[in-house]
Amino acid sequence: MNKNYLRYVLGAMLALSMIFVVSCSSESSSKNTDSKSSENKSDSKTSKKDYDLSSDPSVTSFPEEGAKFGNGQVLEFEYDGSKSNNDPYATVGYDLSYVQSNGTLVPMSGAFLEGRGSGTFKTTDSVFTSDADGRDAIMELSVTDSDGKNTVLGRYLVTIEVAK
Repeated sequence: MNKNYLRYVLGAMLALSMIFVVSCSSESSSKNTDSKSSENKSDSKTSKKDYDLSSDPSVTSFPEEGAKFGNGQVLEFEYDGSKSNNDPYATVGYDLSYVQSNGTLVPMSGAFLEGRGSGTFKTTDSVFTSDADGRDAIMELSVTDSDGKNTVLGRYLVTIEVAK
């Protein structure tokens, strides 16, 4: 029964990720060609106080603030397993939202990182055709155990770099 529940939870997370991707691509296609001008980029550096950036002590290593994401770069996180009771089947995933010029967050996508249980988790995901190129983004990291319990591990600042 736990495996079926986990499949349901993972399926639901995948469906939500796809909705985010579709909503971002429809926003992008509705803008004119001037939308990629520098005035639409984040005007100032995003700060911890602006978006509640944080990291749980169970994440013992994470990318530096503003690390590039989206052009195949490797982003690695070290997770000690404590928030998922050292469940060997726990998965770590992220939800990504970019910062618009007015400061609001726009959901983009989400995915699971490579890895399971505890240790090193990484992603080389790409972002394609997006007005978010060069903008700050918030990557919310969470762990889901084999019983379907989801726990937020942190919110990290990255900079979107569209795959070319």
